[in-house]
Amino acid sequence: VEYWAAGRLQLAADDPYDAQRLLPLQHAAGWTDLKVAVMMWNPPWVFPLVMPLGALPVPLAQMLWFILHLGLILLSADCLFRLK
Repeated sequence: VEYWAAGRLQLAADDPYDAQRLLPLQHAAGWTDLKVAVMMWNPPWVFPLVMPLGALPVPLAQMLWFILHLGLILLSADCLFRLK
């Protein structure tokens, strides 16, 4: 949700590093037990990766993020297997 919220703020031409703007988005996404926003501390050049997530609903964005990482893990395992 931290990537989704930061991507959503970036799409709105807002500051994705502003905790006061991130917290309401993270609460709206279902993380209601947070007292402090979970920050995305990546450098600005990472935003082209996460901005598309901010354009999607939270469940779909989470599923796509999971599928992307699963695919990368499987690709890495295949590459390591081929190294022998």
